[in-house]
Amino acid sequence: MIRSSKRWQALAVTAVAALALGACGTTNDSGSDASSDGGDSGGASPLCGKSIAFLGALTGDAGALGQNMVGGIQLALDEHNKDNPDCKVELKQFDSQGSPDTAPGLATQIVNDDDIFGLVGPGFSGESLATGKTFFEAGLPSISPSATNVTITDQGWTTWHRVIGNDDAQGTADANYLTEKAGATKVYVVDDGQDYSKGLAGKVSEVLGDAQVGSDQISVGQTDMS
Repeated sequence: MIRSSKRWQALAVTAVAALALGACGTTNDSGSDASSDGGDSGGASPLCGKSIAFLGALTGDAGALGQNMVGGIQLALDEHNKDNPDCKVELKQFDSQGSPDTAPGLATQIVNDDDIFGLVGPGFSGESLATGKTFFEAGLPSISPSATNVTITDQGWTTWHRVIGNDDAQGTADANYLTEKAGATKVYVVDDGQDYSKGLAGKVSEVLGDAQVGSDQISVGQTDMS
């Protein structure tokens, strides 16, 4: 299951825009403030000068995915800061290497940082499941550009959001494409045992039904496919 670098960068831009747009009030031509601070003239959002955090893999095997997400986030922030020079928002990066074991400690750092008002991430589903309760209890809003596990939104964490279809949506679309668009009548499904791959492959297999002739699983880093 291959993830497109440009796709994740674009989704990261979308995610950060949703958070950054709420950071600053605007002032109309008459000089009256249009933010939600009660309409006082010249008022500025208390979020001006604060930060958005990114939590995800920046190094390790999945580091390239996180770097592409950060590129998208920074692009969105650069555009926002250019349009709002008096209300800039910065980015703080937290490298979990994609590990659900590492992410909780970083989540604690994030919620204890009063400078951070929102989070883009976590990048992966395992991280999201391991940290969602921490962010929810702290009231910190988060938007993931890439976590697809179906069960995340079943946890009741109203602060957690995503800008991508979950495994069920993606798997259904993939299977329908193979059979209806590509005309495949015999499909063999292979995944690499990671959360994203297993969730997606499972839904693909379910929707394929009799069109699936077999399945297998490889290990991450495996090179002998004989």
